[in-house]
Amino acid sequence: MSDTQVIHQLLAQLGIKLTRHWSRSLLGYEGEKLRTYTLDQAHWCKRVAVLERREAKRQRLQAQRSEVEALGSPTP
Repeated sequence: MSDTQVIHQLLAQLGIKLTRHWSRSLLGYEGEKLRTYTLDQAHWCKRVAVLERREAKRQRLQAQRSEVEALGSPTP
């Protein structure tokens, strides 16, 4: 298995998508046809938005728990 295949497999398992392009203008490799990869920006933005929503929800729940703990147990 090549290094590229291993990286692709790891990124796929993490849910990170890449887009593949061919380039002949990479610095130091001018004229050679090389396969290049870039992060799929639209997919990445969606994933970041999900993580931000989850973090905000965790913070809200933690704040609610803190408020309940500050009030203490209700008196019978």
